[in-house]
Amino acid sequence: MVKVVWTDAAIRDLDDIGNYIAKDSLRYAQLTVERLFNSVDVLEKIQALGKNFRNLTMKKSEN
Repeated sequence: MVKVVWTDAAIRDLDDIGNYIAKDSLRYAQLTVERLFNSVDVLEKIQALGKNFRNLTMKKSEN
């Protein structure tokens, strides 16, 4: 089984998503964030569902 490590930025993004949706509906905000977390749990258990980013290198965009 693979382990997914949440970065601080990813947690902040999920929090921001939840807060944005909560402006209209607290219930749907909670459901959305919960579903996102559950989706990652599935990826941990069934690795073939996700993409492999082991060899990914980040490049700065040139604007």
